[in-house]
Amino acid sequence: MIDLVITLGQAAGSTPTVQPWFSQQMAGIWGGAVGGGVYGGLLIGCGGGAVCGPLAQAGRARGFVMGYMLAMVVLAIGFVLAATVALLTGQPYHVWYPFMLMGAIGLSVCVPGVFMFRSRYAIAEQRKLEAAAVRSA
Repeated sequence: MIDLVITLGQAAGSTPTVQPWFSQQMAGIWGGAVGGGVYGGLLIGCGGGAVCGPLAQAGRARGFVMGYMLAMVVLAIGFVLAATVALLTGQPYHVWYPFMLMGAIGLSVCVPGVFMFRSRYAIAEQRKLEAAAVRSA
């Protein structure tokens, strides 16, 4: 595959060149917006995220929270795959690094997060059952 990329990128007698997918400035803007906004603010920040943590603690919106977490895992896998393709095609550092960083952070936080939120929902369900037992007694 790399030979094909080098062959496609070569002009007659020149060194292989690869056209970057985007500029360094766009990499910074995109990486900051997605990495800081989606992962940092909504999902990861402050003990389980600004959205998912309070919902899971209260035992509400289980489908939304678990679906969101699984979607973030899939997105993180997509970022890692994009970084791998960028590396294999010879893209510069500013192209593959944001993908790899967001994918690695996403997988290292979201995969354990799925299990953490599952346990939070189990605890919330247990509290509801205990409260119902106390009311009926």
